[in-house]
Amino acid sequence: MGSLMYVVLLALCLTVSGQQCLPDFERIDCLPETDASEQACLARGCNWCESGADGLDVPLCYLPESYGYKIDGDVETTPKGFRLTLKRNTNISYFGDDAETLNFEAEFQSNTRLRIKITDGTPRFEVPVEIGAAIGGNANPLYEVQTSNNPVFSFKVVRKSTRAVLFDTSLGGLTFSNQFLQIATRLPTKNLYGIGE
Repeated sequence: MGSLMYVVLLALCLTVSGQQCLPDFERIDCLPETDASEQACLARGCNWCESGADGLDVPLCYLPESYGYKIDGDVETTPKGFRLTLKRNTNISYFGDDAETLNFEAEFQSNTRLRIKITDGTPRFEVPVEIGAAIGGNANPLYEVQTSNNPVFSFKVVRKSTRAVLFDTSLGGLTFSNQFLQIATRLPTKNLYGIGE
């Protein structure tokens, strides 16, 4: 009986400590405002995992894969593309005052130009910036927009001719709060040049 109890306890310990860690470069920092501690990380509802990448700035405390928004309802087709409503999927918050619903709109402005707009579901001030109007006649865009709801909402922009992924938000981590916006993207390489402020 004693050895059976030992085996059960050992299996339980291995299950709890054997949490699957996300790869280092797929982690989105869950405690960006402080020095992370395991206790503070778990209190926020995030994942804690020691990193194997010595010397790199890899977060030990990172957002769970369920963090973000989910599609709420059906796709609404518009004259220039489509629109979705997104609903917040988690209670974790960086700074509080997160938008509970978002509007996602994809506007196919020409065969080579796409506009993605993500706004708060509650009306708020928008900076009046003139954006080029849709050119029309978008019978055959050279790209497509793919959306996913697994595990949370994400979208990809894909070149039709080569199936090359041009923009991919499947890392998750979409944050839309009163004074903090965040969208994470996958990059095709570890080296990136030409992006500034």
